[in-house]
Amino acid sequence: MYPFLHKRSFQKWWNSLISVITLSLAFYIPYHLVLPSFEGLFYLSATLFVTIVFGIDLLLNIYYSQQEHHPLYTNRMDQLPFYFRSTFWFDLIACIPFDLFAPPIWRIARLAKIGKISSIAEVWRLRKVSWANEIGLFYMIMVMFLFTHWISCGWLVIRRPAEGMGGFENYIDALYWSITTVTTVGYGDITPENMIEKIYTIFTMIIGLGFYGFLIGNIANLLSQKDPARVHYLDNIEKLSVIVKYRSLPYHLQQRIYEYYTYKWQKRLGFDENAFLAGLPYSLKKEVAFHLKYNLLQRIPLFHHAHQNVIEAISLHLQPIVFTPGDHIFKKGEYGAEMFFIISGKVKVLKPDTDTTLAILTDGDCFGEIALFRHKPRTASVVAQTYCDLYSLSTTAFDIVAEQYPSFAKEIEKIAIQREDE
Repeated sequence: MYPFLHKRSFQKWWNSLISVITLSLAFYIPYHLVLPSFEGLFYLSATLFVTIVFGIDLLLNIYYSQQEHHPLYTNRMDQLPFYFRSTFWFDLIACIPFDLFAPPIWRIARLAKIGKISSIAEVWRLRKVSWANEIGLFYMIMVMFLFTHWISCGWLVIRRPAEGMGGFENYIDALYWSITTVTTVGYGDITPENMIEKIYTIFTMIIGLGFYGFLIGNIANLLSQKDPARVHYLDNIEKLSVIVKYRSLPYHLQQRIYEYYTYKWQKRLGFDENAFLAGLPYSLKKEVAFHLKYNLLQRIPLFHHAHQNVIEAISLHLQPIVFTPGDHIFKKGEYGAEMFFIISGKVKVLKPDTDTTLAILTDGDCFGEIALFRHKPRTASVVAQTYCDLYSLSTTAFDIVAEQYPSFAKEIEKIAIQREDE
């Protein structure tokens, strides 16, 4: 029934409409109460429009409260009664057009809808993961603006607009006073003149101090999380400085460590993606790993015609690793327990017992596969010629994949035999 109601595009635009209308009312109604403007046909039309939209939203909320998949009503038992016990009454009050039959102060009942903005913002923040911090920051700024706007309107109620000044000029003066008072930097050019104004000012400063501190703390936290890769990078650089301070470390090693972490930060490789995958169930983990690594693995000829199941199985076991120029990926004589796939960069294979370059391997090549079959020491040394982004596949992981997909194992074994003959 009504399949369009379950389309995410409809829900997104409907929630956007409700948010815009509610925020507009949250600004306009207090302002209109203290500085009345027009009351004509346009205002009546706007009142009827808001009543109809909020009425439809009430019906949609009742309908969605019975749908388990809807984001605003998930993970709740006995969902319809829960809605009636909570936000239903606020939605119902917001629907009633008090403007048409009650004193003007009753218009503020429309603002009962404002609680839904928080739920919508949370849904957007969770859905738009890449914009989560920006959405959170915007929400904080919006709350701070509405808070100071309402305080400004309250100040105009107490002090009354000054004669000889326009309504907007009076509002700007009140807004200036509320911001300087809430931020506790009041300049004293607008001061309370009677007992009521002094009490209101004290109340504003006390509430504002805690509220403003809460907002600043949350905004600072959001800004610090805006680039987690940078935070991780700075943490590693700080650890490096501590090691250098208390331990003797050659300058060239300090420089290589610094360049390594800088490169990982610039490439946004600061976090282990496998740690993220570890908390997912197996089926979801396999699918996510496939999408994370599919584009990278497609650069490797070995996977060009591989079945999706093979790539999914391999993706679960690949470990990302970075080497800087001059790093020995492995040396001749070492026992190998893994092979490598080059995602980007160049490595050079050195002839045994010499520094002569035997081959240059680049994006899409693999090496070290002999260790997976022969279980013997490395037959050559491999050195990173540039910054290299690699994936490593351990012998244990390869055995698991080879048991499931023997044809893929044969392809790698063919490469290993060819390399060993060379």
